[in-house]
Amino acid sequence: MPIGVYLMDNNNDDNTNAASDAIDIEAEREEGERLRNLLNPEQARVFEAVMNAVHDPHAPNCLFLLDAAAGSGKSFLFQTLISVLRGEDTPLIAMAPTGLTASLLKGGRTLHSRFKIPLDVNETTTTGVSPTSTDGRLIAAAKLIITDEISMVNKTIFDLVERGLRGISTDNRPFANKAVIIAGDFRQTLPALLNANRQTIVDSCMKGSRNFHAFQRHDLQVNVRTRGDEQHFSAWLIELGNGMLPPL
Repeated sequence: MPIGVYLMDNNNDDNTNAASDAIDIEAEREEGERLRNLLNPEQARVFEAVMNAVHDPHAPNCLFLLDAAAGSGKSFLFQTLISVLRGEDTPLIAMAPTGLTASLLKGGRTLHSRFKIPLDVNETTTTGVSPTSTDGRLIAAAKLIITDEISMVNKTIFDLVERGLRGISTDNRPFANKAVIIAGDFRQTLPALLNANRQTIVDSCMKGSRNFHAFQRHDLQVNVRTRGDEQHFSAWLIELGNGMLPPL
């Protein structure tokens, strides 16, 4: 059976934390097909748009923002994209701001781990990834970048990743012209800042990034976890998060 080589967390090549880890391409292809057949219409539309951007470097849009509340099947969509692309032997990167969230993505790593981001960052900070390192070669080869829980990502880190993609890939187009899907729920946790007030936290949100408005928004509105008699409560939670409920 075909075996592909993907770079995952381990030890070390050129001072990176990556080593080769064999992936069973045929098993991933079958799993990807199985998952793809289970997508609901909302998930399927996003899946097709992202896959078109991966396969067509001249696609009119390759940057996607997925607004997805809890229970809408965002993680399932991500796992489908990952398995399908692995089944095609297409390199991709899956990331999240926290280790727990990254561990839920197949092959996932934190943004800090993938791009060797220091703890203290500002507008001039650069990544610690060399283009000739194992991590650098993987980032340059990746056709899709997945970032989950984007609401928790500080805009300074988000812009740092964008600069890093261009530098590592030696491609000065936005996000090195890669397909990128970022997802999260801005009704939930925003970036965590020490001793910060509300305005500072809101200002640090990646919605303030110079790159944010380049993303085409998609929504997952169907809660796939709730039963029919629970839909009212699910809708109430969305209204609460959107500030649409009347004051008490």
